[in-house]
Amino acid sequence: MNYLKTAKEHYNQLLYSFYTYPQAIRFIIKHKIWDGFWKYSWVGKLLLLGAILMGLKFIGSLSEWFRQADVTDPLAAMSSVSNLMVNVVTDEVEFLTQGSMRYLMIILLEVVIFHVCRRSLTILAGKDSDSTMGAFIKAQIRMIKVVFFCYLMEMLVGVGLKTFFGIFGFLDFAKPILLFISSIFFMGFAVMDNYLEQFELTIKESFKYSQNYVGIALGTGLALHVFFLVPVVGPVIAPFLSAVTVTLAMFELSDIHLMEKEMALQLEEIV
Repeated sequence: MNYLKTAKEHYNQLLYSFYTYPQAIRFIIKHKIWDGFWKYSWVGKLLLLGAILMGLKFIGSLSEWFRQADVTDPLAAMSSVSNLMVNVVTDEVEFLTQGSMRYLMIILLEVVIFHVCRRSLTILAGKDSDSTMGAFIKAQIRMIKVVFFCYLMEMLVGVGLKTFFGIFGFLDFAKPILLFISSIFFMGFAVMDNYLEQFELTIKESFKYSQNYVGIALGTGLALHVFFLVPVVGPVIAPFLSAVTVTLAMFELSDIHLMEKEMALQLEEIV
C-alpha cells in the first residue's frame, strides 16, 4: 500500500512539473530572469566553447559534402545541398540526444543553470545568493561531479536491466521504457541538484533528498530530452527553462527552504 501511495505522489509531482512549465515562462518574462546574466565575463568564453564544438561538427559535415558533391551538374548540386542540410540537422539531433552529449551540454551550460536557479530563488524567498566567479567555479566543479555520478548510475542501471531481462526475456518489451525513465530521471536530478546545492546539501544528501521528488526529476528530464531534439536553440532553452521550473516546483512542494529559515531563527535565538 505504501508503494502505491508513493507511486501516486511521484505521478502527481510529474503532472505538477508539466503544469509548472507555463508558469515558469510567465515567471521568466515577469521577473526578467535573464537580467544580470551577461555581467559574468566568463559567459562568452563558455558559450564560445560550445559554439566551437558545434561548429567543428558542422565543418565535418560540410567537408564530407564537398568531397562527394557533383558540382558539374546544377540539379545534382542542388540535391546535394538539400541532402547536406538534412544530414547536418540529423547529425546534430543524434549528437545532442546521445547520453554523453546531453550531459556535456549540461556541463557547458551550467552557467545558465547557475544564474537562473539563484536569481529565481532570490525572487521567491529573498535568499541572498553568491554569484561571484568563485561561487560559479565551485558550482561548475560540483556539476561535473554530479554529471559523472549520473552517467555512472545510468550505466549501472543499464547493466542491471540487461542482466534482469537476460533472465526474464519474456518481459524484454519493458526494457527500453525503463532505460528511458532512468535516463530522464538522472538528467532531471542533474538540474535539481543546483537547487538543492543552495541549501548546503552534499551530492549524496541531494540525491537522497531528490528521491522524495522523483516526479519532478522525471518531468525535468523529459522536458530536457524533448528540448534537446530542437536544433540549435533547444539545448540553450532547455537548461534555462528547466532550471526555473525546478526552482518553482521544489519551492512549492518541498520544505527545505522552510527548514533553513527555522535553523536560522534558532541560531538567532541562541546568539
